[in-house]
Amino acid sequence: MFGMEKIEKLSKFILKLAPEVSRKIKNSCRNIKKVYRHKYQDRTISLDHQIGSYWARKILKEFDSVRIDSEESEDCSGKGEIIVRIDPVDGSKHVLCGIDLVASAISVTYKGEVVFGLVINPFSGKFYWAYKNRGAFLNGKRIKVSHEGIETSFVMREDPTSKLFRDDAGEFRKCLRISEAIMKNSFRSRNIGLGSLSPCWVAEGAASAYLGLSGTTKLYDIEAAMLIAEEAGARACDLDGNLITSGSLAQLSGKGGSKKHLNIGIVIANPKAFGQINKILRRSCKF
Repeated sequence: MFGMEKIEKLSKFILKLAPEVSRKIKNSCRNIKKVYRHKYQDRTISLDHQIGSYWARKILKEFDSVRIDSEESEDCSGKGEIIVRIDPVDGSKHVLCGIDLVASAISVTYKGEVVFGLVINPFSGKFYWAYKNRGAFLNGKRIKVSHEGIETSFVMREDPTSKLFRDDAGEFRKCLRISEAIMKNSFRSRNIGLGSLSPCWVAEGAASAYLGLSGTTKLYDIEAAMLIAEEAGARACDLDGNLITSGSLAQLSGKGGSKKHLNIGIVIANPKAFGQINKILRRSCKF
């Protein structure tokens, strides 16, 4: 009970910090755009460290017996069974190129279960969050997935990257086949490139599905958003059709999965779109 009481207080504290984190990211992005114009693959920039440090410093000041696991840090800070996992700025490459599309994601896990997740979209002012078994919310209002199929709705994608091609050309071509099949069968398919934010669009019903095909997805990118989508009624699987939950993803952290690419594609979709995409996967992947 003590652990759950602390998690409740911790989650509320994180929600209270969210508006300030959002303002910091938005203001910093505007300043960075005036100076930097890099065209490279994903990079860590000072903003990542600033936001990660802000989250960690504020949380540890109030909750000294939790463990911080930030994507931009080599080590966990703090100690305890409660883990706060942070992706300070998802979309750093967008910032460096002057594109106003980033997110900040933070999740809380306890004994291998994701119990709270928050994703911030600074430029839209949307805050998505969810508590395990208590529903998903957008700026305080409960959200649910849509009932649309992919033929009448948006499907968000992260297409395979050049890194995946260099690491595994066969997997790269497999993901390309899946992406092509989705484009042929969906109303509109968008390659946005934010694994933390795209599942939230599924959760609120703005899109019917999200496909992570990049080969570079990390636990930081997806853990909070996965819980939000789950609590809104979405289902998930890998490209072999194996069901995935926020809990099964969280288990990867014990194997070092949070620090490296998960090496699995992921589908997160409302129930109708989930069934449709599974049929496409069976044809494309022959599983």
